[in-house]
Amino acid sequence: MEKTNEAKKRSFETFGLLAGGLAHDYNNMLTAMLGGIDLILCDDIPDSAREAAEDVKTTMLKAATLVKRMLSCASGAEAQPEPIDLGVAVADIVRIMRRSIPDNAAVVFKQPGPLPHVMADAAMVWQAVMNLVTNACDALGGNEGIVTISVAPLPVGPGTLDGFVSAAPLDAAAYIEISVSDTGCGIDDATRSRLFEPLFTTKEHGNGLGLPSVASAMAAFKGGVKVESEFGKGTVFRLAFPVIAGEAAPAASIAATGVASTPCEPPTSPAVGSEAAAVAAVTPSKPTVLVVDDDASILKLLKIILEKAGYAVSTASNGESGLEAFHSAGGAFSLCLIDASMGAGMNGLDLCAAIRPEAPDLPLILMSAYRAKEMEGRMATSGVTTFLSKPFRSGDVLALCAKYAGR
Repeated sequence: MEKTNEAKKRSFETFGLLAGGLAHDYNNMLTAMLGGIDLILCDDIPDSAREAAEDVKTTMLKAATLVKRMLSCASGAEAQPEPIDLGVAVADIVRIMRRSIPDNAAVVFKQPGPLPHVMADAAMVWQAVMNLVTNACDALGGNEGIVTISVAPLPVGPGTLDGFVSAAPLDAAAYIEISVSDTGCGIDDATRSRLFEPLFTTKEHGNGLGLPSVASAMAAFKGGVKVESEFGKGTVFRLAFPVIAGEAAPAASIAATGVASTPCEPPTSPAVGSEAAAVAAVTPSKPTVLVVDDDASILKLLKIILEKAGYAVSTASNGESGLEAFHSAGGAFSLCLIDASMGAGMNGLDLCAAIRPEAPDLPLILMSAYRAKEMEGRMATSGVTTFLSKPFRSGDVLALCAKYAGR
């Protein structure tokens, strides 16, 4: 049994590494595509072309969010809560999952009108609901049945929160509940008592990590999880999320989180010329930015965005050439945008660590498809000023440059 558990752990770790690597590459591609669409939308184009470009941009934003979820699930990252409308969020999850739900499962989704918002991590909500729906479909065992997913207010009163497993007392004034039920085989008492044990599974090819991850997520959201089941009569999983106290303003759904939308600034400089990595001419009115990234499309994109906004730009395709460009400039740079992962050789954190002692006040912005939380220790010791998450929009870059380079 111990060897089996170790094999499961290794398989999950291998999957996490693979998914993390894929997510990193996809985020680089999405960054280039989103930036290109933003540049197109800055131009004077026909209404029909603008509408098509906006549709493409919307699809890319959804793709970017899906990649962020995959990366979060693979890396086991800590929760990063944000205000979420669970009704909208779960509707989007169900829409995406319908493609993979087996034909024998009839899916019923019950979505109310507008709901108060809860603080939750979008990726973790997606992961939790995905696990519960997958388990509900498996519980049908190939027989025809119904899987019902609903989101509704959970009235707080005597006994309504009884049976919820939580890391802390459930004492919020109001809750929103996601429930996933099935008409399947049900769960016996002995199995139900072990459902949230890591690596415990009744499935031949299960890894025993799905339901523990649900419980872990609900603990992070200061909510709870409850199981109601009778062998042979189906199962209901309930997730209780505390409502944000006094909140009123609407928030983005899961499908639109993770990437801010900022209008593109109009061009303020001539068209881009040579893409050479030589340091651009410096004038008192033109801050100079060093951009270091091993992805040629992102280098080109950032050069266009920054030069259109009036910056002088120098680019480098790896850490070593970035450090050489920094030394050649003789202190001319106003800001550095540096990718964290650049293959073999000097990575972005190493480059920041090399630059910082020579330029204590130079803003160093680290770019990455991974979450800042995963690198915060090394960012602090390497002298990183702030973090820019990929995929980003042109407005995100320009906002940081305006803040740190004074333009």
